[in-house]
Amino acid sequence: MSRVVINGKFLSQQTTGVQMFAHEITKQLVVKLPNIQIFCPRNASIPDWAKPHAKIVGNKSGIAWEQFELPKALNAEDKPLLLNLCNAAPINYNNQVITLHDVAFIDHPEWFSKSFSLWYKFLIKRIVAKARRVITVSKFSQDRIQSVYKVPNNKINIIQNGVPSDMINLNLPKEKIIITAGSLDPRKNLNIVINGFIEADLSDWKLIIVGGKNASFGKVDVVNHSNIEWTGYLDRKKLIELYNKAAIYISASRYEGFGIPVLEAMKAGCKIMLSDIPVYRELYRDQVYYFEPDNKNEIANLLRTFQNTTPLATNHITTIEKYSYNLSSDTFAELIQELS
Repeated sequence: MSRVVINGKFLSQQTTGVQMFAHEITKQLVVKLPNIQIFCPRNASIPDWAKPHAKIVGNKSGIAWEQFELPKALNAEDKPLLLNLCNAAPINYNNQVITLHDVAFIDHPEWFSKSFSLWYKFLIKRIVAKARRVITVSKFSQDRIQSVYKVPNNKINIIQNGVPSDMINLNLPKEKIIITAGSLDPRKNLNIVINGFIEADLSDWKLIIVGGKNASFGKVDVVNHSNIEWTGYLDRKKLIELYNKAAIYISASRYEGFGIPVLEAMKAGCKIMLSDIPVYRELYRDQVYYFEPDNKNEIANLLRTFQNTTPLATNHITTIEKYSYNLSSDTFAELIQELS
């Protein structure tokens, strides 16, 4: 097998769903393919497990690093196969695999800042055309990518997310807590969750909203309510503890490529309430409670069915076992062998 390099820009970014996928796949691949390298910008925060494989290249960061210094470093080392795990990739590099998690920036540009939307429309079209293979995380995303970019079947693969390796069930007593988690962007449809919770009038329950703001996304309004708590971005230890205390996880997203927080909440034994969108039906089938994404009354009615019951853990083992970063990294390793 020829040399393989992973685009390590994700190690300089805050960890949301896309970066979580990159961390977990990379963590597995450096064990399964010991000769793999991770090229990183100078501002990367490199975890201990990655240090033996990491190499700092260049002096820039962000887009400038990815578009100029990364391909320069690759060209100087006989153009190894580059594995990109977080949507973006260098335009002027041909020997690469890209991972495109969804095309929300095409389907709903109004959810993003204008500069981000324009950049992604320019970038993704070009890297999809040049890439040797396109990876995505669900059949829903595959269908949308093929519709938008006319990618042939033999050039696109589905490699799904899994339960993050640090996500454990602490077997804590469940409390009257409802949690929703993810970046504070309009696609998450938080207003419907909030309005449904207020409509349900659950005086002894608390809704906790976890997530940080991002300049790439449009504005999200913060609502003040005595039973609603906004935590902002939480470190992983606090987030895992919160999942384990929560009785209910809710996502009212209008659009997702996958939805890692759903798996995290399942691992922690939460009851799961999800918007009835195609990707959630594809992945989670009849193992969760569904509601129409813009119907606060459906949310309120579902919440009322739980309000007088003792919060107990829910077993989702059948669903959890289907989604594994170990299995997904095996598929990546096979693909790398094929292309190297």
